[in-house]
Order: sequence, then C-alpha cells, then structure tokens
Amino acid sequence: MKSYEFNSLAGCVIQRLSRETGTLCGLYHGEQSGIETDKITPWLTVCEAHSTLVCHGTLALARRHLPFPSSWCDECRTRTEQKDS
Repeated sequence: MKSYEFNSLAGCVIQRLSRETGTLCGLYHGEQSGIETDKITPWLTVCEAHSTLVCHGTLALARRHLPFPSSWCDECRTRTEQKDS
C-alpha cells in the first residue's frame, strides 16, 4: 500500500477548502492516520473545522464526497441551509 502524507499529516491524501462551505476538508487513509476504521471502510473524509468524519469503502468514493461537506457534516449542512434562506 502506498504511504500517504500531505501537509505533514500521516495518512492524509489531500486537504482542500470546500467551495461550497469554505471549510477545510481532508481525505485520509484511516490506518495510516491513526484514526480507527475497519478494513471494509478504510478511507475517511474529514471536516477539519467541525471534526466530523465519514468512512468510505474506496478512495474514489471518498474523493467524490470531499468537495461537498454539507452532505456529510451536520454543522456544514446547517450553515449552508442558513446561508441559502
């Protein structure tokens, strides 16, 4: 398995500011980052601002979720809904 490290964070594949919410989101390999996951869902999307994470079965699936934290982070969802009203 490839070893991941981005911004000096073990297991981090990439971090990006979400255009949708303006929050920093990261994509991690759970085992390499020290975040407990299982073998079925080893990839994580993390809202760095709100410490919310979601596990994914594939890296590709995690990449698809990364830009849209309002679909998996409750705090981002609330802020997006308030902004839209």
